[in-house]
Amino acid sequence: MSGTLMRMTSRVSGLLLLLALTAGTGLPASGQERATLKGHTLALTSLAYSPDGKYLATGSHDRTARVWDAATGKELAKVEGHGGAIEAVAFSPDGKTLATGSYDGAVKLWDWATGKELSSLKGHTNMIRSMAFSPDRRTVASGSHDTTIKLWDAATGKERAHLKGHGGAVRFLTFSHDGKILAAGSNDYTVSLWDAATGRRQATLQGHEHGVRGVAFSPDDKTLVTGSMDSTMRLWDVAKRVEQAILPGTSSEVLCVAFSPDGKLVAAGSVDYSLKVWDVASGKQVAAVRVGERPRGLAFSPDGKTLATASMDGLTKLWDVDAILKRGPTVTTTAPTKGHERASFKGHQAFVTAVAFTRDDKIVASGSHDNTARLWEVATGKELATLKGHTGAIVTRHLTGRQDPGHRRLRPHGQVVADPHGSRDRHPQGAHQCHPRARVRAGR
Repeated sequence: MSGTLMRMTSRVSGLLLLLALTAGTGLPASGQERATLKGHTLALTSLAYSPDGKYLATGSHDRTARVWDAATGKELAKVEGHGGAIEAVAFSPDGKTLATGSYDGAVKLWDWATGKELSSLKGHTNMIRSMAFSPDRRTVASGSHDTTIKLWDAATGKERAHLKGHGGAVRFLTFSHDGKILAAGSNDYTVSLWDAATGRRQATLQGHEHGVRGVAFSPDDKTLVTGSMDSTMRLWDVAKRVEQAILPGTSSEVLCVAFSPDGKLVAAGSVDYSLKVWDVASGKQVAAVRVGERPRGLAFSPDGKTLATASMDGLTKLWDVDAILKRGPTVTTTAPTKGHERASFKGHQAFVTAVAFTRDDKIVASGSHDNTARLWEVATGKELATLKGHTGAIVTRHLTGRQDPGHRRLRPHGQVVADPHGSRDRHPQGAHQCHPRARVRAGR
């Protein structure tokens, strides 16, 4: 199983949030630090494991990206050349190429082993906000604050397509597991679906009344779930391009969403400190707990038995799915729910903004405002290494999922996408107005 990166941030807490677990692995009651990776001189913005789990890439506000030996924490390479903070990093499916997206509006492709810049993909007129490799490794997609998406040929660096249509920053990009569809979530309240091969817009999903803050495909790619700052969760039929349901029970802004491995459940974390779970088939809310602080990230374990939440109080909590389902959807107190959580992980000296797992789920990496990344052993909770080198904090806005042997962007059981800030965006110029009823506009 491939390493999975999840986005999460806590700009005011400093807690490590571990958002995935190993099936059948014993879970520690508390996390001990195994290593601190030092080198960056400013905040870390992103983390990505290579597909084989041997290397870890970090991006930073110090305008550099670094590659580390995931086992020893040794810095292997540093690439630099951007004119602004690096916002996103991603390995190609074969692990040989590193892609970096920056505030300078460029995406760069690197032979990281030699430090050679392979391509500088220029064309955006504002900062890069999102980036993704296609499962077949042939295409790099970039989303920008300039409201556009570009598809680039990963081999030649040439622009394949310039996708227009959004009226706000493109905050999220994710390919379907089969690589045929690219989904984009935007500040303009919409989600667009694109044919990944041709760049043709297939549909614009409308209905949200505020910026989209979470997008995830179901494991079978038939359903898309979206969460928004408008306090709603929506399910969409990907083939028909229509809204299936507005999930009941959300009363505050949605910050993160996730599908269960079997696709039967969907979970969301919200500003009201809650973790809620719905049955996809019926659309009914089936569970709810109070996390204790705003959950900025969440994930199901590969076996579907555990939910992990990352919250602003600096705690990562592991929840027994069966137990919270038995507990039901009612929360009668403002106090954190007790009795169903399993573990917490701590160690950083400032906000933790990024996490990623190796493909075997044995090691998790975290990035922080303390300018370091840390490697943790999931089974024992020990810290393996501290990666030092960046000169600024790691402020995750994008954690790029790594491919499995089938070259899926995230784990076969689903995807996790979360807003790093959870902040409201102003109504973007040209954005769609609030829609009293959800609708879909077919692409041309």
